[in-house]
Amino acid sequence: MGSDSKMLKVRAAVSLSQVIVGAVLLLSGVILYFAPHGPGSGEVYLLGLGKHAWETIHDYSGFLMGGLVTLHVYLNFRPLKVFVKRLFGGS
Repeated sequence: MGSDSKMLKVRAAVSLSQVIVGAVLLLSGVILYFAPHGPGSGEVYLLGLGKHAWETIHDYSGFLMGGLVTLHVYLNFRPLKVFVKRLFGGS
């Protein structure tokens, strides 16, 4: 297995992870948006989890997404650089 093949698998795994973590962020964000607010709202259970659990899931998913985005930019820096040059008319 060549180096290019390994790199392609790593890039694919990072991209797929971003999709999965993004779905978790979206779900938890929607649940938290519509969850009741104020005193006693932490005792509300949505899909078997309490509001505080959803907040924790949302927070950690956000941190994980930040790391995955950073890794994605690192792994795709050369194509990104070419794209930006073409977008802004650089040579």
